Amino acid sequence: MTEPSLPPSPPPTDSTTAIAQAALALKGAAEEFQKKTKRDAVWTKVKRTVIVAFFATCLLGYWASLYKFTATGKMGNQPVPSVAVINLHGEMETGALNDADHVNPLIEKACNDPNVKTILLDINSPGGSPTEAERIVSEIHLCKAAHRDKAIDSMVESMAASAAYMVAMHTDRIYANRYAVVGSIGALITYFDASDLAHRLGVTQEIFRSMPLKGGPSMWTKTSPEDAAINDEMVKAMGTAFLNDVIKSRGAKLKIDRTTLFSGRIWTSDQALAMGLIDQQGVIEDLKQGPMKGLKFVTYDNRSPAQKLFNSEVLIHSVMSALTTPQIR
Repeated sequence: MTEPSLPPSPPPTDSTTAIAQAALALKGAAEEFQKKTKRDAVWTKVKRTVIVAFFATCLLGYWASLYKFTATGKMGNQPVPSVAVINLHGEMETGALNDADHVNPLIEKACNDPNVKTILLDINSPGGSPTEAERIVSEIHLCKAAHRDKAIDSMVESMAASAAYMVAMHTDRIYANRYAVVGSIGALITYFDASDLAHRLGVTQEIFRSMPLKGGPSMWTKTSPEDAAINDEMVKAMGTAFLNDVIKSRGAKLKIDRTTLFSGRIWTSDQALAMGLIDQQGVIEDLKQGPMKGLKFVTYDNRSPAQKLFNSEVLIHSVMSALTTPQIR
């Protein structure tokens, strides 16, 4: 006996086809949404991982810097007899990383450390503000007065000119690389003259003074003969004071007449040695094998790694100061 066959399925209606297509579209959309959700989740994890890794690196760097400051003796007391190396690199301007506010605390710290036998100023600078130099010199003398058994020397890497030499000459001994240059003894006042540019642009600066010489020169106006004479008088007085300070500081070591010394030029290391402006030629490695042999050389630096890497405010300050303020060097 044969089983009865099922009746054939009715042909799909338009509504049934539409529903099926809608279901397929909805299924496809759901699958695409799931894929997109998974992709977004993956990217979110990647971004979170990158952010966490970045901040973890910064934190580890900060901890490492603290470790250097305290554990390795970069800012702490040294467990062994040592040489405290303090860098004076670049222009010595107020607000720069080698101004007195940055350098003097390092000198004081090293000076009060009983394990530091010698403080070595590592100099590579064209000079800068005599005010900053004078403040650093004052700190050097304070250290010498408090710890007469502690030497304070200087090593000229490439250049010690003007205010940088003003600092170096107050140390006990000046060492210099054979290819370094030294000197530029004197003073300099500079400022930009943009008066012609202002005139072409139709820009004028009105100045009202209570006294005829109040205010001094401006970059937007031509320097008057009176202001020029005052500047000349001031720069010569400062230059003479610098010269007298060199003669007093170097004393009998100098083998050069006053006129030649006051020429304002820079000298090679060979010339400086012959003239008595430096005491000995050499590099820091020579010191490690010579007069400072057996001492641990430790760089003193109170800046964080971030401060060393990012110092845009100092750059902006230096540029704006150079453009708008008379520079005395």
